[in-house]
Amino acid sequence: KNLTLGFDPSLFTRKQINTYFSNSLILKPIVNNLIDEIYSKKIPKTKPFFSLKDKIVGESYKSKINKISNILRTNKADYLFVSAPENVAWTLNIRGSDNPNSPMPNCRLIIGKDKKLFLITKKEKATKILKNNKINKLQIINPENFLDLIKKLKGNKFIIDPLSCSILNESLIKSKFRIINK
Repeated sequence: KNLTLGFDPSLFTRKQINTYFSNSLILKPIVNNLIDEIYSKKIPKTKPFFSLKDKIVGESYKSKINKISNILRTNKADYLFVSAPENVAWTLNIRGSDNPNSPMPNCRLIIGKDKKLFLITKKEKATKILKNNKINKLQIINPENFLDLIKKLKGNKFIIDPLSCSILNESLIKSKFRIINK
């Protein structure tokens, strides 16, 4: 049948779409969030992310970034896009209160082979980790400015996780970089 299904490309990975729908439907990405169009916006209560002490987590975030930087160099890649919030939390030793049942911060992270970090989140979420000097305010990127950041980055290759990187973010990265799935 020639059925068409609209989907939000910011919520699904390529693998999910292929697994669930394969070639059984015509898939159409919907850029506008349809829920936002019919639902009046509530202003969510925002609590900033917070850092965990190295003593508690066992390894400093700088040590983890050094290891990731070495992996990027080994794979001849310029950047790693960390798309799963739990992996951002582990890498930076941070937690959040975005979900009432989980301490995971709702954010993404880009790590460069030069150890430069870009935390993709709203600025008000990062106030405490700014005070801890984990990152500076220029390294906090509003999710709406993700494409602008991608356009400014120098290099050729990005590593993404195809199991957690949304189709939208993958296509934005692909607009300038060659993607290596590792």
